[in-house]
Amino acid sequence: MSQVAQPLIGQPLQRVDAHLKVTGQAKYSGDWRDTKFFHCVIVNSTIASGKILRFDLDLAKSVPGVIEILTHETIGKFRTPPSAGPKTSTGDGFLPLQSPIIYFNDQPVALVIATTLEAATQGAKWVSVHYARTALKSDYLKEKAVTVKKNANGGEIASKRGDFKKAFAASDVQVRATYTSPFLHHSPMEPSVRAIIPEGDKFLIYDATQAVFAAAKSTAELLQKPLSDVRVITKFIGGSFGGKGAFWTHQAILAMAASRLKKPLKLTLTRQQMFTAIGHRAQTKQVLALGASRDGRLVAISHDTLSSTSVNKDFPEVCGEATAMLYQCENVDVSYKIARVNYQANTYTRAPGLSVGSFALESAIDELAEKLKLDPLEIRRKNHSVRDDGENKPFSSKSLLECYAKGAAAFGWEKRKPEPKSRLDGEWYVGSGVATATYPANLFATKVRITIGQDGQAMIVTASQDVGTGTTTIAPQIAADALGMPIASIKFDLGDSRYPMASASGGSSTLTSVGSVIKMAAEKLQAELREMAVRDEELGFFGLDASAIRFHDGELQAGSVRVKIAELLASNDRTEISAEAEVGASRAGNKTYSGHAFGAHFVEVRVHRRTGEVRVSKMVGAFAAGKIVNPRTAKNQFEGGMIWGLGLALMEKTEVDLRTARFVTRDFADYHIPTQSDVPDLEVIMIDEKEEHLNPIGVKGLGEIGIVGVGAAVANAVYNACGVRVRDLPMTPDKIVT
Repeated sequence: MSQVAQPLIGQPLQRVDAHLKVTGQAKYSGDWRDTKFFHCVIVNSTIASGKILRFDLDLAKSVPGVIEILTHETIGKFRTPPSAGPKTSTGDGFLPLQSPIIYFNDQPVALVIATTLEAATQGAKWVSVHYARTALKSDYLKEKAVTVKKNANGGEIASKRGDFKKAFAASDVQVRATYTSPFLHHSPMEPSVRAIIPEGDKFLIYDATQAVFAAAKSTAELLQKPLSDVRVITKFIGGSFGGKGAFWTHQAILAMAASRLKKPLKLTLTRQQMFTAIGHRAQTKQVLALGASRDGRLVAISHDTLSSTSVNKDFPEVCGEATAMLYQCENVDVSYKIARVNYQANTYTRAPGLSVGSFALESAIDELAEKLKLDPLEIRRKNHSVRDDGENKPFSSKSLLECYAKGAAAFGWEKRKPEPKSRLDGEWYVGSGVATATYPANLFATKVRITIGQDGQAMIVTASQDVGTGTTTIAPQIAADALGMPIASIKFDLGDSRYPMASASGGSSTLTSVGSVIKMAAEKLQAELREMAVRDEELGFFGLDASAIRFHDGELQAGSVRVKIAELLASNDRTEISAEAEVGASRAGNKTYSGHAFGAHFVEVRVHRRTGEVRVSKMVGAFAAGKIVNPRTAKNQFEGGMIWGLGLALMEKTEVDLRTARFVTRDFADYHIPTQSDVPDLEVIMIDEKEEHLNPIGVKGLGEIGIVGVGAAVANAVYNACGVRVRDLPMTPDKIVT
C-alpha cells in the first residue's frame, strides 16, 4: 500500500548554503583565485557635462606594475549591445570609452591595468584629464518636464478611467498634497566585481550579477561573438536589490579590455564608485489628489509623478502602479513626467516606483481620513477593491482584508488614540500608523532541465541565480514534492549561463519562475516514466493504466507494486532520463486574472518632543502572497523589506551638490542605513493563500512587498504622535521640529 507523502512545501527548512556562508567558504565573484589576474581600476570624470580634450598619461604609466591605460582613443571601437541600449531598461544607455562626451559626474573615462591592485590604484590617481565644460542640468525641478506613457521596455504605465476632473470637482471632501523623495542607492555589502579569463576565442567570466544569462548575452553582443563563446558564473551574491541586474559600464569596459589585451582581468568597484556605477532610485515629486463622499468612499483619484532621469535614457519611476488598482474608485488618472539631468541612469531599486509611490498614496489616504474624522484602517476597508479596475480583471486571489484584521489584532490597533499628542511617555510622543502594501505577481521567461540518473539522483540546472533570497533552498523543496523523491536525492545548481536560459532575479519573480518550470519539467519526467513502466513487462506495471502510478520516496507505486526510479531506468537500459520546461513572461497576472500580493504594515513610533528624533518601537507586517513554500526564508524576505522601508522613511538620502551634479554621500559613513539599534522587534504574519490561476505552484513573489507601504506607515504614525505631517522623505528631525 502506498504511503501518503509528507509535503516539503510549507516546511521551514534551513538554508542549504548557510554553513558555507557563516564559515566563509562561499565563493563570491571576487573570490575566484584559480587564475592570476591583472588588476584594473577605473578613472572617473570630475565633471558632469562636457567633453574630454586630452589626457596626460605619462606620470600614470611610470608607476611600476602599470602595463596599460585604455581610453576612448585606444580601447577600440565597439557597438552597444542591443539588449543593453538606450531603448531597453538595462544599463546606462550608452557604451563607455567610445566617445569624449561626458554625460554625468564620475563617468568612466579610462581604465588602468596593472600587475597589482595597488599599482592600478596609484596609476588611476595620476591620470590627468583635461575637459571642456558645457551647460549643466542638475536640478530636475528646474528642467523641462516631458510626458511619458511607457516605461523603458515599452510597457504602458499611464492609467486613466472615468472623468477625474469632473468627479473631483463634485466631491464632498478633497485632499491635494505634494510628496517628494530623494535619490536613493542600493548599497549592497558586496561591491560589484567582474573577472574575465580569455580562453582562446572564448571568455570565462565571474560576475557579481543578478542576471547571469543576460550578462552573458550582453557581453557576447558587445564582443560580436556567439553566446556559446561567453560563459558567466555567479554562485553567490552579497546583495543586489536591482543594482546588479543591468549591464553597466564597468562590465562593458572590462569585456572590451579583455578582448583587446587577451589577458585575464579583474575589476572591483570601490564603495565610492558604487554610488555612480550601478544606478539608483530616481528623485520624485508626486502630486496626489483624492476626492471622497462624506461617508469616506473615494470618487476621484489623481496621481501625477515627476521623476528625474539621465540625459541618455528615459526611465520613469512608476509611482502610480498601486494607485491604478488598489482602491475601488471609478475616476482615476495616473500620469508621468520625466526631467533629463546629468546624472548616471537610474534603474530598478527594490520595489521600484511602488516603494516611494505608496508613501504618497498611503499618506494621502490618511490625510483624507483625518479630514473625514475616520479611523485610517476603516477608510481602507471601506474602499477595498474586489477587482483590478485598472486592468478590468478579477484578482486571482486577494486576502487583504485578512491582512488588515490579523495585523490589527497582533498590533493592538484598537488602543490607538486618534488625536495627535494624546500619548506622551516622558519626553516622547507615541503614535500609531497603518499603510497598505501590494506588489505585482510576476513570472519571467525561464527554462530548467531535470535529469534523473541510474543512481536515483535528480540534477536540476538553470541559469538563474540566488541573490540571497534562498532559491537554492526552496527549489529542491519544490522539486522533491513535484518528483516524489527524497530531498536528499535532489541536487540543484544555478548561476551558470551555460545552463538553460533564465531571467534576471528582479520583480520578485525568481521563485515563481524557477519553481513553476521545475514542476512542469517534473510532470514531463513523471509522464515519461509512467509510460516506460507500463510498457515494461518485468517490473509489475505492465498493462496498467499509467495514471494509476504514483511517485513517492523515489519510487513508482501502484497498489502493492513499488519500483525505484533507478530500477526502472536500469530495466530499460537507460543511464538517465531528462526533461526541460520553460515559461514565458507574464507581468502581474495573465490575460484573465490580475495577480498581486497584498499586505498591511502597522507601526508604532516615538517622537522626541524637543529634538524631533523618531524611533520606531514596534512593527507588525501581515502579508498574503500565495503559497508560502518555506516560512523561514519567507520571513527573512519580509523582514528585510520592512527594514529597508525604515531606511527609506527615516534616514536614506543621497545628497547632491547642484553646482557640480556630484553625489556627495558616497560611503556608509554618510549614506545612512538602518543598523541593529534602529530596528525594533519585527512581527511577520504570513497568510497562506490558495492561488490557482497564476502559475503551476500557486505562489507570488515576496522579496519586495515588505518595503511597500512602510514609509507611509511611519509618516502616518509620526503625524498621530506629534501632529506634524511630513511629505518629504526622509523624515529627519529638522522636518518635524517647527
